[in-house]
Amino acid sequence: MPLKLATFDRKVAFIPQSADQRDIASAIVVHPCSLLDVLLYVFDRLWDQATPLTSAEPHFATEQDDVVEPTADDRRVLALLASGMKDEAIAHHLGWSHRTTRRRIATLMTSLNADTRFQAGLYAARQGWL
Repeated sequence: MPLKLATFDRKVAFIPQSADQRDIASAIVVHPCSLLDVLLYVFDRLWDQATPLTSAEPHFATEQDDVVEPTADDRRVLALLASGMKDEAIAHHLGWSHRTTRRRIATLMTSLNADTRFQAGLYAARQGWL
């Protein structure tokens, strides 16, 4: 999307007041009107053209892959990472220290053989962990 957009039941949309707005301190609320129709149309067209981040068939680990199944905490961390939360927010949400959170993320990335967080998310999805 050329801008951030949140829609709710295709009846209301939130958009930032300017395209370069970095925070979510304020937003324009769009109720049913032609602007909402255009925003939904653009979203639908981009969604149809998007490339899925997961493979058609999820890859599940086998013993020879040397991949250990994630713990419940690992899955929680992965879900929070996938939602876009930063390390500090994840630490606060889980009641962990920032250092513990960073260590857990690093361990997950190593076990997934990922160099970046994006790769970790993609590989975790392919493993069926998300």
